[in-house]
Parts: sequence; structure tokens; C-alpha cells
Amino acid sequence: MRFLFLAFLFVMVSCGQNMSSTSSDKDELSNEEYVTDIREVDLLDVAMDVPVEVRGNKIIFKSSANNSENGIRSSCAIGVTSGEAYDYSLNGNGLSIRTPLGEKMNFVRISGQSGIVGGWSSKVYKGEQLIMRRLTFVSENRMVMRTHCEG
Repeated sequence: MRFLFLAFLFVMVSCGQNMSSTSSDKDELSNEEYVTDIREVDLLDVAMDVPVEVRGNKIIFKSSANNSENGIRSSCAIGVTSGEAYDYSLNGNGLSIRTPLGEKMNFVRISGQSGIVGGWSSKVYKGEQLIMRRLTFVSENRMVMRTHCEG
């Protein structure tokens, strides 16, 4: 009698294991159909508020400032040094800026009426990284620079 009881338990345990592994195998197979390569995306924002002097066709920075953020796949940074000057030109609702290192940035007016005072926006790709910049000239003596990087 004990032998029959032990045999019965063994059969039940064995069947349960086979059923669960079969069910698990089916789940694994069905999950394989939905496997995707999910890459992490860096969403980085940096900003700085810096005193400037707008004179002629130059934006002259009155103090040094910088800010940076590092992500898993990319980084985002902005910075200026005291006395550094950017050349700029206005063309209606367009603003072109050239840095001392030769980088050219083109912005579109998003606020303000005329002149350089107001908000300006730019969107460019550098490789696979999206860089969105926003310049806000609060006055001809103060500028807020914001950069958003996705990569």
C-alpha cells in the first residue's frame, strides 16, 4: 500500500513538472516573438544665465560660465569665457551666430518684436544626436542659453 501511495505521488509530481516546463517553454517561445532591442536614450538639458554686451555685430560675454551633463550614450555642454565674442547677424526673423572656433548656428525668432532682444530657437543633428538650442536675450545686457541634447 505504501508502495502504491509513493508511486502515485511520484507520478503526480512528475506530471506537474512536465506540464509546468511545457507551459514555460511555450511562454518563452511566444515571448521570443516580441523581443526588441531597446536602447537607452539620453535626454540632457543644460542652461546658463550670463551677462553680455551687444555691440555692433558682436555679442561679448562679460563673465565666464559653463554647464554640462553626461548621459549613458552622449553628453551635452555649453560654456563661454569672459571677453569671448560671438559674431552675429540679423535677417528678419533669423539670427546667425559664429563662435570664435568657427561654429555657425542659425536661429529662428520665437518671441520679441525686433532687434536681438527676445527668444531664438535652433534645431540641428550632429551625427545621431539631436541638439536643440534656445537663446533668450532678456536685454542687450543679459542672455540665457539653454541646450537640450538627445542621443
